[in-house]
Amino acid sequence: MAHQVCYDWMVHFNLSGTQSRVLAFSCLGIKLLFILMGFIGAWQQEMRHRLHSFLASQASRLDARLIAVTISLFSGTWVGTYLFTRSYDYKFIFLVPVLGLTGALLSRRATGAGQQAWITLVLIPILAAWYSPYLAISFSQPMGISLELVNDFVLIPVLAGALLATLVGFRSALGAIP
Repeated sequence: MAHQVCYDWMVHFNLSGTQSRVLAFSCLGIKLLFILMGFIGAWQQEMRHRLHSFLASQASRLDARLIAVTISLFSGTWVGTYLFTRSYDYKFIFLVPVLGLTGALLSRRATGAGQQAWITLVLIPILAAWYSPYLAISFSQPMGISLELVNDFVLIPVLAGALLATLVGFRSALGAIP
């Protein structure tokens, strides 16, 4: 699992082997907890069903399948790089199609709960993770460990969990699209 902040702490504080292991497992546990929270939040808000109904409402079957495959591939690539590599920040480019889908979902007058869930679990973490470092620099504020902690241990794991929950729904959506 990627946990850059924990590694930085290990180096900065020159932790012993046991202390490093405890810190690494604690970081991993916290991230897994927030991934699970994102997954459960997306599952409870039925985001996978809302995406399925959105895709089924598309004008053509090809458009719906293309959207589902594109979002699945790009989101799956990002989630995979988040879960299994150490450096995942530059790979946010894979979430650009998710932003396009977000625009489409918000412009189609989806139900309020669906919009709120998508905004809370997907859009806000993406935008905050992308722009908070640039805003800190723009206003001559230090990036700070607290901003990194919020990004690495709350926002990005919640996003990964929500995307995992929606990816589960895309598989069934592909088979059921008329």
